Amino acid sequence: MEARGEGISFVDLDTATGRFSLVATHAAIRNPSYLALDRGLLYAVEELGADEATLTVFACDTSAARLTQRAKVPAHGAWPCHIGFDPGRARLFLSNYLDGSFVTWPLDGQGLPHGTPTVLRRTGHGPNPDRQDGPHTHFALAMPDGAHVWICDAGTDEIARYGLTGPNAVAATPDLVLQAPPGSLPRHMALSHDGMRLFVVSELGNLVSTWQIGPSGAELLGHVPTLAPGHAVPSSSAAIRLHPNGRFLCSSNRGDDSIAVFDTATATGLPAFLGTFATRGRTPREFAISDDGGTMVIANQDSHALTALRIAPQTGALYPLGEPFAIGSPVCVAIACTSRPTASIC
Repeated sequence: MEARGEGISFVDLDTATGRFSLVATHAAIRNPSYLALDRGLLYAVEELGADEATLTVFACDTSAARLTQRAKVPAHGAWPCHIGFDPGRARLFLSNYLDGSFVTWPLDGQGLPHGTPTVLRRTGHGPNPDRQDGPHTHFALAMPDGAHVWICDAGTDEIARYGLTGPNAVAATPDLVLQAPPGSLPRHMALSHDGMRLFVVSELGNLVSTWQIGPSGAELLGHVPTLAPGHAVPSSSAAIRLHPNGRFLCSSNRGDDSIAVFDTATATGLPAFLGTFATRGRTPREFAISDDGGTMVIANQDSHALTALRIAPQTGALYPLGEPFAIGSPVCVAIACTSRPTASIC
């Protein structure tokens, strides 16, 4: 992979034609690999070693395509790769991939990190010595009631649930641990709208695993492949997102270079595989879906391009929209729906 990224870019998208246009680039950030846009603030990680990695918070003026730094704090770990929040926005969760640490930052009333973070350092390993020599936390997802947070650990094949304690703290040990298939590397997660089903995509397993969550624990409903039968090239799963209508689940396949679409409205609760749709780029590391559910924007890392797809709301099918847009090594997309729809890209 040849890295060509220049920082965080504002890119306009005409959702009628699929035409992208570059508006501005904020280069004063090093190796940003994940973005989270929330209440006028853009949160970004600098995916660097433990001594340099940071969480940076910007005031985000999408109309003026301007970022103003509001806070910058240490990641307290190496290679931060995901940012999450609790439902009340009292805590921010930071997953540090390389050393397997999980950091909880208290947020003040303005959404800025303050005080002293809680740092959990997980232990363990998996059966793949090349990828699972130790813990590798990859994603954190809070439950809607704010009582727990789930952590994907690709290094141990575990999805661990931790209690959220006090006003802004997290329990030191998990109260429930789910086991993904050995060597599958659970990577990202999504919840059903009612909070009763947990969907986990595994990077090397190329599977979506589904658990039914209840008051006494979680029941595994099964695993569904993210690739069509007979796929011919090596591939690994990356991101997973639930469509705003709550019915369709989408995940990205790097290698097959496609988006897999599933229907979650089934009698068994296990998502049904509907098919894969080409991203028109290479290595779709991340994607975002517009709030109205009509458009998907995909970060194709190795072909250095953004692409857009139109989403059919009744069937979940994806259709090409416009042409690929050249941009250096895109790895994450955050969509701001304004009078001029804008995507922030890193």
